[in-house]
Amino acid sequence: MKALSIDKYLYNLQFLKIKKEEIQLINENNFSVINELANFISSNTHYGNLNTFISLADIIVEFIEKFNNNEINPDELKKYSSNLKNILENLELELKEQFRVNFYFYGEDNLGIIENNLIKYDIKRICDENELKLFQLKDKNETDYNILVFNKDITHIDNRYFDETIDYSKVGDSLKNLTKILYTNNYDFSYLSNSLNESIQEGVEAIIVGNSYPLVGIEEQLLIKNTINLSMHSQDLYYAYELARKSISQNKNIKQCILGISHYVLNHDLSKGESSYSKNMIEKIYYPLLNDVHNYTESNIPTQQTLNDFDADILIKSFFDFDKIEDYFSKQIYINNKTYYNDLNPRIVNDSFMDYSKDKKESIGYYRSIQHNKLFKYDNTKPEYENILKEFINLSKTENIELIMVVLPTTKYYFNNIKIDYRNNLDNLIKNLKNELGVKVVDLRNLDFDDSDFVDSDHLNQKGAIKSTKYLNQIL
Repeated sequence: MKALSIDKYLYNLQFLKIKKEEIQLINENNFSVINELANFISSNTHYGNLNTFISLADIIVEFIEKFNNNEINPDELKKYSSNLKNILENLELELKEQFRVNFYFYGEDNLGIIENNLIKYDIKRICDENELKLFQLKDKNETDYNILVFNKDITHIDNRYFDETIDYSKVGDSLKNLTKILYTNNYDFSYLSNSLNESIQEGVEAIIVGNSYPLVGIEEQLLIKNTINLSMHSQDLYYAYELARKSISQNKNIKQCILGISHYVLNHDLSKGESSYSKNMIEKIYYPLLNDVHNYTESNIPTQQTLNDFDADILIKSFFDFDKIEDYFSKQIYINNKTYYNDLNPRIVNDSFMDYSKDKKESIGYYRSIQHNKLFKYDNTKPEYENILKEFINLSKTENIELIMVVLPTTKYYFNNIKIDYRNNLDNLIKNLKNELGVKVVDLRNLDFDDSDFVDSDHLNQKGAIKSTKYLNQIL
């Protein structure tokens, strides 16, 4: 007995899966799930010969009668919730036993979706057209749903055996293109999440963490050790530490951690930033990546958009594992574009601060330093971040990691406008790190960088980044 289309059958399975979770959240003010189950029963009477379907109908009728007589108390509600969850689980299993879904694949797996098991069902391969013709001559069980996934030109498919077909190339290419859109729309998260995954691979020997200075100022692919750059724009010490800790805890081959520090390293708490930019960094990068908002107080953080948010036929979503596919294609994009700047996110190679007039340089440097000088208003940040730095140092010693602090250069137009307290604090910190804590510090501020090495008042361009990386290689 197979009275339903494959789409309707899969919809019912999905419905039961969702409702067995929702039934656990039922409360005295919301019985909508009971009404939805009642509607499910009335629209699926063809399941009337299934024992669990009969049990579901009986308990729903009983619940509604008791509810109408005001006989549902909290204890009764808890009991019904538990019983209904079990019945829904059993009904889902019974449907899967009664009606089998069989997938067959014919053609080339050119996207690697089948080979890498990015699907939710087992699948049988059909080798050639002769085997395909033999399948179409077979008698079909009435309780079977047979689906052909194809990636070859097929002149004629006899629908006596196959209930539905899926064009592998068309669907696979769409999922690949959508993944690329998601990757580029939230590029910084995509890059950082893939870099974090890459940092735990066996061949990685070193990581870099910190803000935009080491992100744009170090060409990690030119370093003598196999290094992954986990730094990011506006990354503060807290998130630098959390990323390093996550990476180091999963990769015992890492022997060095480069931490890029700046004048305001102990004064910058990203999670306290009031700008939309700071909030966006927490909500779209660090929270989805680390499940950690630190001192951020906003609630109802929006979820990341994923492949699952795009509309697709239920047959497509039931067969293809969208989560695995997104991870797979996202990783492919990353592998082809490993550094932060690449074909997807190009760097302006010849951009130079030297090209600006002196007045323009003075103006850019002044307003940039003013932005950072404002960070002094967070009185509680410095003692908290001093403790974080101590934890960072202790982590490196415990894990036998060489922690290397790197101070990247800025132009004089920025440096001359930074608060004197900032400059003194950084100098004292460097002295303390070297003399009392035994941490290696590489200070590149006084080396031969000029305006042609910068893209703006305080960030190196590619020319400057190559120069700083050569210096680091001499020291590391």
